[in-house]
Amino acid sequence: MDNDDLLFFGLIVVAAISVVVVIYLLIAPYITGEKRAEKRLQGVSDFTRKPVNKIADAANNRKKQVSETLKDLELKQAASKKITIKQKMLQAGLSGDPKSFWTASIVAGLVVAALTMLMSTSGNMVVAAALGIVGGLGLPRFYLNFKVKSRQKKFLNEFANSIDIIVRGVKS
Repeated sequence: MDNDDLLFFGLIVVAAISVVVVIYLLIAPYITGEKRAEKRLQGVSDFTRKPVNKIADAANNRKKQVSETLKDLELKQAASKKITIKQKMLQAGLSGDPKSFWTASIVAGLVVAALTMLMSTSGNMVVAAALGIVGGLGLPRFYLNFKVKSRQKKFLNEFANSIDIIVRGVKS
């Protein structure tokens, strides 16, 4: 045998070994049972995931429904809890009726407009009217809210003492 024949024989052996290795790599998972084991694991994991996913989806849907219901209830309560001027005046401890509040608002608006006209050198009526509207709607409400908050603060400051007195009275 000369070198060319030996080289040709070596190439054929290497090619044959390569073909056998490629075939073995393609067939090995089926022979060893890896594919069957993989299918079993996939089936088991799909079986366990599906109920968990259904339970999780049901829980998420329930949470969404509850949150939507709560939002609806909050909106309804907010709509029903709109405080009227009369209630605000009671909270602030002011006597009178809403007519007196609106009268005071008109008077405050006119005073602000008049002061703006007197203080202004050019006498711009549009600016005076705008400030009069803002003063008429804003100042009385600001004062009313201030009175409500101060009264609530006083109440909260004395609340602990009143609870203490009630507890002592119940104990005795």
